[in-house]
Amino acid sequence: MRPTAFDVLLYMFEHYEELPDDAPPVAGADALLASEILEEAPQAPDPLERALVSEGFGEKEIHHAFQWLDELADQVDPVGDQSRGYELTVGQNSIRVLSPEERDLLSAECVDFLMYLQGADIISAAQRELILDRTLALSVADMSLEQFQWLILMVLANQPAEEDACVWLEELLFDRAAGLPN
Repeated sequence: MRPTAFDVLLYMFEHYEELPDDAPPVAGADALLASEILEEAPQAPDPLERALVSEGFGEKEIHHAFQWLDELADQVDPVGDQSRGYELTVGQNSIRVLSPEERDLLSAECVDFLMYLQGADIISAAQRELILDRTLALSVADMSLEQFQWLILMVLANQPAEEDACVWLEELLFDRAAGLPN
């Protein structure tokens, strides 16, 4: 089976420490010169992209994964407790109705888990919406609960001050992988 963007993301998440660093950012006047040179020169893959290609991932899937991460970064508020674009006020008696696209991508088990996380105050309504947005952006057909939990972990790992939720979810995933009871 051909690897997907989700597989690329999962690989990067699991092997983060082993992956090559990106080139350092260029600042000031050098940035303008560098951008002009880069526009004229053919684009060479960066070290991370080369490492992923050498692991057997396709360029299309790698670029989709990078785009997914860029969009996630654009939606995270680095100082607040909300995700940009998902600043919600939710009443205690409100109900979230999934769109047809969301229902098609998520099994009942995945939806139940997401609602459990929100009901247990592990995630906020804004984070739930960000998770749903990032799920739709990947469009993984027949996403398993374990895949969905990894996706949630990737989203929460990019949220400020979400260490507790990440630790809880990591323990759940790694205990399952080790065959320990949940």
